Amino acid sequence: MKGNRNDCHLCRDKLQRFIDGNLSEQEMGWVEEHLSICDECFSLYFDMVERKVVEEERELYLLGRSVMGPVSAPNPKVEEQVDKISLKLLEFGEERGVSLVLIEAEPEQEREALLMQLKVIGRLKEWGVEPILCSFERLPEVLSESADLPSPIYIFVQGLAPLSQLEEVFGTLNAEDRSLIALLIVERGEAPLPFRSSLFTLPFRPSKEITESYINEEIKSQKEKLSDPSLKEAFKYVCLLDTWGVSSPLSLVARLTGMSEEKMENIIDVPPRLIFRRDDDPSLLTTKGSLMARKLLYSLIPEEDNIPEVYIKLIRTVSEDRPEERCCVLTLLQRWMEEGRCSWAKRTVMETQEDLKRIWRSGTPQEILFWGKLLGEMKLFKRGEKIFEHGLDLDPENPFILHAYAKMLGDWAVADESVRSEKAERARELFKRIIRREDNIYTYQAWGHMESELGNYNEAERLFEEALRIDPDNPFLLVAYGEMRADSWDYEEAESLIRKAISVDPQNVYAHTTYGDLLARMLRFSEAEEQFRKAVKIDPRSFVTYNAWGVMLIRRGHWRKAEELLKMALSIHPENVQSLHALAELFTEEGRYEKARARFQMISKLEEPYINIRTLVAMAVMEGKAENYGRAEELFSQARNLSPQNAYVFAAWGEMLLRKGDLDEAKRKIDEAWDIDYKTPAIRNIRCKLLAAMERLEEARAIFKTTARRARYLDLIITYNTWADIEERAGDLERAEELRRRAYEMDPENTYTLEAYSRLLERKRELEKAREYVKTIRGLCDKEG
Repeated sequence: MKGNRNDCHLCRDKLQRFIDGNLSEQEMGWVEEHLSICDECFSLYFDMVERKVVEEERELYLLGRSVMGPVSAPNPKVEEQVDKISLKLLEFGEERGVSLVLIEAEPEQEREALLMQLKVIGRLKEWGVEPILCSFERLPEVLSESADLPSPIYIFVQGLAPLSQLEEVFGTLNAEDRSLIALLIVERGEAPLPFRSSLFTLPFRPSKEITESYINEEIKSQKEKLSDPSLKEAFKYVCLLDTWGVSSPLSLVARLTGMSEEKMENIIDVPPRLIFRRDDDPSLLTTKGSLMARKLLYSLIPEEDNIPEVYIKLIRTVSEDRPEERCCVLTLLQRWMEEGRCSWAKRTVMETQEDLKRIWRSGTPQEILFWGKLLGEMKLFKRGEKIFEHGLDLDPENPFILHAYAKMLGDWAVADESVRSEKAERARELFKRIIRREDNIYTYQAWGHMESELGNYNEAERLFEEALRIDPDNPFLLVAYGEMRADSWDYEEAESLIRKAISVDPQNVYAHTTYGDLLARMLRFSEAEEQFRKAVKIDPRSFVTYNAWGVMLIRRGHWRKAEELLKMALSIHPENVQSLHALAELFTEEGRYEKARARFQMISKLEEPYINIRTLVAMAVMEGKAENYGRAEELFSQARNLSPQNAYVFAAWGEMLLRKGDLDEAKRKIDEAWDIDYKTPAIRNIRCKLLAAMERLEEARAIFKTTARRARYLDLIITYNTWADIEERAGDLERAEELRRRAYEMDPENTYTLEAYSRLLERKRELEKAREYVKTIRGLCDKEG
């Protein structure tokens, strides 16, 4: 089957990064979906993976090269297994009827299993057999199409699937009409097999200790070979790039070392072989492996040299006339962003902006596209705008440049209130320009996301509905629409959309994480944890999942477990702003103000040149709680100047002034917030605190009653607890207990509620009951370790 032309272009543009695992979760899922329906792109993908296998055969898995597992190493056990599987396939092929050969693998071994499968396919091709490779979803279709082909038919099914999922497919196989051999990658499990079958398992994975020992021996061996100063200098620069999996252009290394290209070739093509040419492009150089390069790099760079400065020197040496050198710089910066080294990438861009300008201005439209997206990710929107405008001068109707440019302008409009109207309108013009040429779900989705972020929910809904009209079963679109619905408080519709996405794609990490976050908002915490666990089982490095899980636990007061999860997220992506922010707020709650301050400072650097209002307010609240009122006032003033109509800025400011005891100024700030927005539960609760402090208790109760009728889920728990605090201070302990009880019933494991409830019961001298709640809290603490 042939895919949509634009989708094919977009898919092929992403294929290499898909193979390398260097796309976002959403992009990986989209490419997988397209490959499952488009034969042409799947064929191209298969050819590219085959070439990668040939290349990776020359690398050692133990040296840390980014490959699909230990089977890429010249491992005798693996080769023996490949021969056994291939011979079993030929044996079955000589017999009449359907046969199955299965490779048994754990879910985390999918890449190893895929490469094993490709090795077997390669071996069969050597023996004159032409297998068919298809996705699990397309197996029934392939079986139907191949009914008239001569036997035997060798069909390889790609991707992990439990045996139990095959029952329906088995029903389509007719053992009497033809002979079929299918190789399937499966998870462990028991299922009846109605055909002749043979089961193989993947070879063992080397232990961490074996790997480290091998690497250390190799490092010692390579250091001993670096006696030639010219080789050592060249090797240093190749390591500098290969540390991040980027190949070094021979011409660039020659220029950096002051050697001619001819001399460089003489150095790398004779023993000792420390630098290798890439088979697909001999002008590109690598080491034996990225992990090896990273460990060697620090011994090659003199102490007086600063490694970031060496990268800057490298960029300044790049020739804009050589495409391989231009792409080397672009790929290096992309890898830094992907690895969570955003500040490093941004600093390098800022210090080499003139050099980068001559590099990107010489690039192709495709290079311009990636440069613009890169600068947008760094929030360097003005520079990104210049790059995209240059791209449109080169190719005015390039749909990918138009889409990426419009998306960046939308991000700019959300980040910078001073240009919001102008940039949002320009983004809309570009989105319309794309749609006039062709309806595209990704354009509608990006446009809808922008409108949602700007609070234009009706328009966002219209755009998402347009996208669903084109592709009603696209899982990423369904989840994005579900997120928008959740942000507009339509939780029931959001749940329906996300559940549909999961039914379409059960392995979608984005869907499980988003569903977990939604369930947490709806106080269905056990179900939320189940979704988070599913997500990290599919992708143990999903820092977005760990972050959402941690945020849910902070809301419930489960600080120890929340801190553990947030630190896990940051170990994967050290500069993830959402995780840093959540951890800073957690430290603020615990009174660990220096740790909170350090995280907020990191966020401020990462968000430059734009300052996030949410970050400013959170920093101000933290300083207020630390009783640094002067600094808190500065931060609140800065937030007000940047966003003069932001009600929460004034409400949080007023709440701080209440704690300080400045009642008159607190009233002025909270009144300003109320004039802007009197509907949001958080602002209504802060106003009630003010009224109680002014001894206008009946007015506060009236507002609380209205809020309690309107608020839902966590907002309602906070409302009940805030109201109970005020009733306790007023001496109405019976009413306070009733409110605590309501909050407790909504979430019996919320430690904020439990602690306040136990203190209230102690005050009422109901000590046995108070001890029960304290016991519950201790049980939760024990569970968290």
